[in-house]
Amino acid sequence: MKQILLLLVIIPLFSSPAWAESLRIGILSLAPTNQTTSRWHPLQHYLENKLATHIEIIPMDDAQLLGAIQKRSIDFAITSPGHYVQLEFHGLVSRALATQVKLIDGKAVASFGGVIITRSDRKEIRSLHDLKGRRIAATAPDSLGGYQMQAYELFRAGTDLSGLRMVWTDMPDNKVIQAVLHGVADAGFIRAGIIEQLISAGKLKADRLRIIHRQMLGDYPFATSTRLYPEWPVVALPQVPSSTVNNFTAALLSMPHGGALAGSMGLHGFNVAANYEPVRNIMRTMAVNPYDQIPDYFYLQLWKKYHYFFIAIALLLVLILLLMVKLRISNAWIKASSLKMERLIRSMPGVSYQRQHDEHATILFISEQTRSLFGYPADDFTPPGQRNLIDMIHPDDRSRVLATIEQALDEHSEYSIEYRVMHRDGSSRRVFENGQGIYQGNGSLHSLVGTIVDHSAEYQLQQLRIEKEKMASTSVLIGGIAHNFNNILAGMAVQLYLAKGACQAEPSLRNRLEKLEGMTFQMGNVIRPLLTFIQHDLVERTPLVIQPVIQQAIDSFARRTKITVPMNITLLPDDFIVLGNQAQVESVIHNLLQNAADAVAQVHSPVITITLEEKQPDSEWLDKYVFRQPESLCRYVCLTIQDNGAGIDKKDLPHVMEPFYTTKEPGQGTGLGLSVVFGIVQEMAGFLGIDSSPGLGTRVQIYLPHYTTEPACPPQLLPGHSGI
Repeated sequence: MKQILLLLVIIPLFSSPAWAESLRIGILSLAPTNQTTSRWHPLQHYLENKLATHIEIIPMDDAQLLGAIQKRSIDFAITSPGHYVQLEFHGLVSRALATQVKLIDGKAVASFGGVIITRSDRKEIRSLHDLKGRRIAATAPDSLGGYQMQAYELFRAGTDLSGLRMVWTDMPDNKVIQAVLHGVADAGFIRAGIIEQLISAGKLKADRLRIIHRQMLGDYPFATSTRLYPEWPVVALPQVPSSTVNNFTAALLSMPHGGALAGSMGLHGFNVAANYEPVRNIMRTMAVNPYDQIPDYFYLQLWKKYHYFFIAIALLLVLILLLMVKLRISNAWIKASSLKMERLIRSMPGVSYQRQHDEHATILFISEQTRSLFGYPADDFTPPGQRNLIDMIHPDDRSRVLATIEQALDEHSEYSIEYRVMHRDGSSRRVFENGQGIYQGNGSLHSLVGTIVDHSAEYQLQQLRIEKEKMASTSVLIGGIAHNFNNILAGMAVQLYLAKGACQAEPSLRNRLEKLEGMTFQMGNVIRPLLTFIQHDLVERTPLVIQPVIQQAIDSFARRTKITVPMNITLLPDDFIVLGNQAQVESVIHNLLQNAADAVAQVHSPVITITLEEKQPDSEWLDKYVFRQPESLCRYVCLTIQDNGAGIDKKDLPHVMEPFYTTKEPGQGTGLGLSVVFGIVQEMAGFLGIDSSPGLGTRVQIYLPHYTTEPACPPQLLPGHSGI
């Protein structure tokens, strides 16, 4: 009987579950096994003393820990937050019991974040948006601190994650840093704290890396680019009795915070389990395991519970679809009308606008022609643009323009003003503005609408007409005087010739008569340019091959003047035809070469360069000298005569083509040379431009159109222009 009672007492002891005699704790190990075992050894002794139970610490990798949990060969586990969410989702572990608090630089840290790094010299990478399309290094896609936290921040910032070119390095995070430093990747994702550890150990210079999207998170000791998330949790498996779980949890939480025991494990202690919902939110948003698949039964249950709601949504969608079709038809009509209006506005000359009547002239609408008129795009004028129409008005005209507009608004009438505006390149343009006020029902002013049209070409033509009229009047006067003088000089020359023959015996008297005869010839040379000046538009013009005419003019000038100045001559097109008069063309060449020769007379190493080439005048040249584009797509030949002489002073340059204006010494010129050139070029439908700088020399460019009988390019109908 005693033996039976003894067996009844002993058998239950041998049949007790394993956790009653020993507790096995699986720890997710990212370091070598021996290091992990050594680190957590103090926890083993602490728990054995507290629980009076044998404790076994088992370091494991991801796969080993998952296998042990599935087989329930361990009782507790310490793992990463992401791994814990996966295990809890599949029902393999209970809720978290506690959260470890790390000890870093003497501070308790119960959370961690992720860092986005790039090399310090990558100046083009400054923000999250700059990472689009870049090569990004990270350890693995299932790493919370090494990928998912940073990717979540990019997702929240609106970055398309599919555009990232990922470079997976595997653990540890040091591989990511090396990939960034060696240019394998443009940026990298690592866990917060790694950079500081490497710098402290002397393995990384602080100035080699830069943090992207740095967060200011109070006492958190590390640089981070993300929000903070709770540190690793301690979890229990379902087979462990609640009493054992409670005792185990109490032992962890009763460990002295900041004590030697916790410090030996690199910990400050253990806190009550943190809220891991933010981690779940990342994984749900990023659709990573375990939220990358939805169970089949979910859809069936969803339909049974909400089918009325879904039907209502379907009907609403049909209604919305019908409304969208109607809206699309309406939008198509509106778009077509808008396109017509846009084409109309674009076809209108000048800038159309609608603006408010305030100190900033705030633009409500402005057409795209601002670039051609002012040199600035329309976006520069629309809020929050930095420019307004008032600032574009020439300072000398601004008060007059504003006063005219104010008067028109007071009278509720239209306003029409001609004034100057400033172009981006520093030049001024003549414009004509027409506008009016738009008034509300109560009579108050709502806005101003109007158009500003470039009036430069018309103004230039008007000035040319005025100049031509003045020259015509001058020509009549000069013509009469020159004709009478020429007749008188002719008579004087004849009389002097006869007188010379009658006084053969008086050498001194004959010598004086010869001098008087020479003076009459000199006076004839003075009168001859006057006659050329007033008669250049009366000559007959025929098609000319321009190259040999210019070469002949150069040769005749050299023979006549016996010029010794070196001339660099390049006359390329030998078949280019212009409509003109050979004598006039030679006169142009002679006048320009004479001016160049006079300009280099006092220069140490004088040179005159003459080039002829087929070349179109570009927009910049035309804007500078002509103030308009050619009216037809003609071919042009460009004659350039350039010297390295004294140049023309800025105050004289605007007047050099005026009749009788000269910068030469008295007796050295009539002041008609460039006026004659200008008139001849005009009659040949050409363009003339003069550049000159004191001490650097002068360049004269003449563009002449190609002569053709085709209607596409009638040069005889194109008015010529010139500018300085």
